[in-house]
Amino acid sequence: MSVNHVLKQRMQWRLTHLSELIEKLRSLVKEQTNEADRALIAVGDVHLRREFTKAEWRCMSERHKQRTRDACFRIIQPTEQSTSTDGDLTVTYHTAADKQMNQRK
Repeated sequence: MSVNHVLKQRMQWRLTHLSELIEKLRSLVKEQTNEADRALIAVGDVHLRREFTKAEWRCMSERHKQRTRDACFRIIQPTEQSTSTDGDLTVTYHTAADKQMNQRK
């Protein structure tokens, strides 16, 4: 389900003020963060592989928890290099830069 659809469901498919939309977005992000935290300690609907779970989660400081979240949920996009025919210029580019998310063609 797309985030757009989730937002429309939360707004009950009606127009609202910008401030209400911002509050709904904040609550959605907070819920997603909580669900990610539960996945890290293997509680809830989503579970990570055993080597990625953190048993000592409750003992961590907030700063350490944030660093762990960042390391665990970072998306690394593959990059490729393209060199000009004369060999003077080499450009690094992301392979998915020209596609939109969920685009098949």
